[in-house]
Amino acid sequence: MKNYKDYQFEGCKLLQIALQYTLPRMKQATNEVSEDLPLFIE
Repeated sequence: MKNYKDYQFEGCKLLQIALQYTLPRMKQATNEVSEDLPLFIE
């Protein structure tokens, strides 16, 4: 039987994995948006 701390640790691992996948995509998305921004401003 797992205790509360084990579940917390697994949650942190899942968060880290999710961040590793989503952060690069978010950076790429913001880069693409910032490239398009001058078109919107004009």
